Amino acid sequence: MASITYGSGKLFFKNPTTSQVYQVMEMTDVELSYEGSTKEYYGSRQFPILSVTGQKKVSGKAGTAFIDGRLLSVILSGTTTAGREVLNEISVTGSSATVSPTGTSFAADYGVVDAARNPMSVTSSAPAVGAYAVSTGTGAYTFNAAEPDPKAITYSYNTGSGSTFTMKNAVQGVQTGFTLFLQQRGADGELFGVKLNSVVIPGLSFAFKAEDFSVTNLDFVAQVDAAGDLGKAFTE
Repeated sequence: MASITYGSGKLFFKNPTTSQVYQVMEMTDVELSYEGSTKEYYGSRQFPILSVTGQKKVSGKAGTAFIDGRLLSVILSGTTTAGREVLNEISVTGSSATVSPTGTSFAADYGVVDAARNPMSVTSSAPAVGAYAVSTGTGAYTFNAAEPDPKAITYSYNTGSGSTFTMKNAVQGVQTGFTLFLQQRGADGELFGVKLNSVVIPGLSFAFKAEDFSVTNLDFVAQVDAAGDLGKAFTE
């Protein structure tokens, strides 16, 4: 039965090796593309005498504002460890300040701007006006006593919460395959679904914009499974 579909539907990736399932939550859009190349034989005529289909390809993309760190780790071919490094900005006054939230450790300095929002120069010690010194071991910042307040320090700290994905330079040809299941519900309640037996995710992009939600875009390409099957489509 024909049905008019509405919305972006539900999209799942399943790792057949680990049986781990990843749902792409709250999708902004999802697209499946079925393409094939053609070869035409014209001879001496203006229009083809014969057209044949050559290679075919099924690919797609999905956008979501939700980021599943577990899926990112697999896509990026990385290793996962507990804890993470976080950027932070803090406004300080006076000639000295020590930064890092309770229960964390200072990781790195990422610059200071003065009261006029001009970048300050870093120096090893005894900073002049317009400069600052920082101890990378403790997160202690030192300024010239004549430096106008406030100053804004940007730094990073290490915390035990969250996860860190270390991206590795993997050997070419190494790629995790997923089973993909996309289901869409029509305006009349009818269901339409596509299951692709094996897809790889070669592309990943993050779009960050002012006054808008950030969107993660996943690109995927289908391939046949060990039995030579691409997948299935389901209708009511």
